[in-house]
Amino acid sequence: FDRQGRLIALHHARDEQLRIVFDKPFNEDVRFDVSYNSFFDGQYTMQRVVEAGQQELILGHTDDFGADYKYFELIARTGTAEIRKLLGIEVYNSRFQPQDSEGLSVQERKRIALECVAELGIPNIHTAIAKVVTGGDRAVARNMILQGLIGIQERRDCADFYLVALFRLWRDYRDKDVFDEDVWQQIKETMLGFRYWIDEPGDDVMWFFSENHALLFHTCQLLAGQLFPDEVFTNSGETGTQRRLKAEGQLVEWFERFLDEGLAEWNSSAYIPIDFLGLIQLHDLAELPILREQAKRAMDLLYSYMTAEAHDGYLMTTFGRSYERELIGSFTAGTTSLIWVGYGAGNVNSTSFNVSVYLSDYAPPQEFAERIRLSPEEELEFQLEQGKDGYAKLMHYRTDAYVMSSIADFRAGLKGYQEHVLHFACSPEAQVWVNHPGEIYPHGSGRPCFWAGNGYMPKAGQYKGMGLLLFDIDESHDADYTHTYFPTYAFERYEQHGSWCMGKKGDAYVAVYAANGLQLTEQGTNRGREFISKGRRNLWLVRAGDRQEFGTFESFVGQVMKMPLNASVDTLTIGLVDPAYGEISFGWQESLMVNGELINIAGSGVEGRLIRKGRLTSCN
Repeated sequence: FDRQGRLIALHHARDEQLRIVFDKPFNEDVRFDVSYNSFFDGQYTMQRVVEAGQQELILGHTDDFGADYKYFELIARTGTAEIRKLLGIEVYNSRFQPQDSEGLSVQERKRIALECVAELGIPNIHTAIAKVVTGGDRAVARNMILQGLIGIQERRDCADFYLVALFRLWRDYRDKDVFDEDVWQQIKETMLGFRYWIDEPGDDVMWFFSENHALLFHTCQLLAGQLFPDEVFTNSGETGTQRRLKAEGQLVEWFERFLDEGLAEWNSSAYIPIDFLGLIQLHDLAELPILREQAKRAMDLLYSYMTAEAHDGYLMTTFGRSYERELIGSFTAGTTSLIWVGYGAGNVNSTSFNVSVYLSDYAPPQEFAERIRLSPEEELEFQLEQGKDGYAKLMHYRTDAYVMSSIADFRAGLKGYQEHVLHFACSPEAQVWVNHPGEIYPHGSGRPCFWAGNGYMPKAGQYKGMGLLLFDIDESHDADYTHTYFPTYAFERYEQHGSWCMGKKGDAYVAVYAANGLQLTEQGTNRGREFISKGRRNLWLVRAGDRQEFGTFESFVGQVMKMPLNASVDTLTIGLVDPAYGEISFGWQESLMVNGELINIAGSGVEGRLIRKGRLTSCN
């Protein structure tokens, strides 16, 4: 809240005090036990007291929390009563952000990013390496490494995310006076005793089967075998040379599939940095030339996707695997810093998984830089297919003011997981999407959860700045409604007109419609950023526009509100006449049609089809 009591932020805190404001002052002193954590970090605790007559709980300054999406749990006790509340907040401070990022070289930006991680990164092996490289406290770095080794030795989930960085540390610092011999011996024993694949002995919780985990396990096995060719690995009984040969075959097969099918978890801002974590080690450390070449090709492909899809340096799109922290936390997403280092767009952050990229001599193709910026007179369309047999057919549409993206007609009516279907964004804060909650509790731990993924998948269609979503939710699901994430306070102007809500941010406009009506949430952690639409069958429309297309915001609101619209919840069909695009129809049993023509993404392939052109301003 600002000093006038106006709501200004519920989910972002940047360079400021982190405060929770209650509706009324307390009539007695209340103690709060506060715990907080990041997704990949441990839990921290503190105590705060709100005194009688006060109504603000000061958690601290953003400088105290680094830069990450944090989950806070507050426990208030009075007498024998205890009340708990969970909050998710993106915490970011910009002291490492240069004034002119684009004027710096890639190497200069890498150095800044390393310093940012060394200072603000969550404590782990990657952050320890950043501290060593930048001349930080070696004792602190040593402790981070030893703590990280425990997780690898215990074979915790995601142990491969951290083991993979130790091979670079060994190459660059084993013969330097950085750590005592005991540390290096523990690292070696950890490498020799690890379980590198599912065909080895072990009963643990490590996950082997996703695209990114498979890449990292194969990469770890290769690098370990290269490093200790004559040693016997205690878990499998194989020599390092045997390990290397096995891993080389696995990696060749992995690359064949990846370069043919693309990302299995399309666009995932959570897992693209993890793919980079494996690819960059292969690019720098693999002895087999084909693996180094394929790693570069794969990283170039990922940068091709990101530069085509991101808006102003932020990857805010449809995702094959989504989490609340990446959907809401664009300032601190790992892809944000990858794009910033490559091209100077967006912002630097402290994502520790990117450290190896910053230490490598790999640089993304600079010809992709021209995709980052569009003029007001331009539009960019990017269509591609991802996954086996191109099962994910993706549409991205950008202007200089906004981006909208979606996956077309994907598993409609079936139970969902973490797939994020349609997304609009015009800034890291001003984002809009629609989903069926996977669980009814905000900030829960489900997959799907309240904001990320869908309990039941909608049928989606998109044409340029027009997105359509049809929902048919099974009676067995707890959530008998759908909702839109629409942070009203992130827009300069916001209006609601019956079943429509409208927003303006800069030169970008957005209108959201639900056939069953819209109700703004006015209490709780989703106050001012959630519109609920009741009913298990529903139709949603998201129309993006900008000044170039519509002129003023008033013109946009007027023309969208007046367009002929026929939406039937009973038949799940929708027909409309858009002021710019013309006649549009869509249905549960019907394909998306625009002016009588079928909108089809098939055939765009894993490389995608990128079209950048001038556009008309027919709605002015």
